[in-house]
Amino acid sequence: MQRKINRPTRPSGFTLIELLVVISIIALLVGILLPALGAARASARNAVCLSNERQVGVAIGAYTSSNKDFIPMFRGFNVPIANVPVSILTNYGDNDAHWYWTSRMVDDGYGAERQMYTCPSFDDAEEATLANGDPITIRDAPLNDLGNFVWRNSDYAINVAAYAAKANDPIPRGNVDRIRNATTTLNSAEMLRPSEHIAVLDSFFIAADPQTPFTYNSAIAMRGIFALAGRNTTNPGEHPHGRHGSSSINILWGDGHGAAFALQDKYRPYDDLNGYTTGGVRLDNTKVNFWDSRTR
Repeated sequence: MQRKINRPTRPSGFTLIELLVVISIIALLVGILLPALGAARASARNAVCLSNERQVGVAIGAYTSSNKDFIPMFRGFNVPIANVPVSILTNYGDNDAHWYWTSRMVDDGYGAERQMYTCPSFDDAEEATLANGDPITIRDAPLNDLGNFVWRNSDYAINVAAYAAKANDPIPRGNVDRIRNATTTLNSAEMLRPSEHIAVLDSFFIAADPQTPFTYNSAIAMRGIFALAGRNTTNPGEHPHGRHGSSSINILWGDGHGAAFALQDKYRPYDDLNGYTTGGVRLDNTKVNFWDSRTR
């Protein structure tokens, strides 16, 4: 008869040393992967932003095809222009418009949607809200009120300097064909260098940014702005927004392609885009003026 030998059984589970080793390995992997994941997330947001601008470009293209090749007006009125006060007509930030280009692209069936005007690279803290905390980004713009103020709160601005309107050129050229006004838009054939002509670009209302070196005003319920005139503004003001990596800005160019453009300082974007000062003086006559590719 064989005798059974009872061998000691090994306890189940990990020992304390094994657990510590596993935790250390996990912590090491997390430390290695987090920066890569953060970069991948930022890259994905940037791609969505650029895709949004390209879709906006498709909507603008659909509009021009249906309107004798003219770019959509940046905002308009449902009354004769002669009945609109000059002070309102020349102020693109007015609250009296009956529609904005953002609402027209949605309401007229050109393929745009409200969420297309919002950029995922904005932080949650930059969400525009009313005093009671209610959000008023353009995603909340009322479809039954095309002139509602919320339609202005877009993360992408249209170039109102010489694209969505023919504003007066601050630089005297002496050519009658350069006398432009705020009631006529550009015809796409008029862009001599479309690939270097700003159509739409990342925008924000600088007073809503706590990091701004200018005046911060938390009471301003805006984060983006629907139109930019290529003029330097500061206190507070609407600006192009270098919100992507290394202060780069996404731009939809006149020929319909979208690409990133590096800024030296996200808070002084006009230095690189070569716009005008508030007094209508070019910042640098040696640079390309991307707001109007004809003025060089």
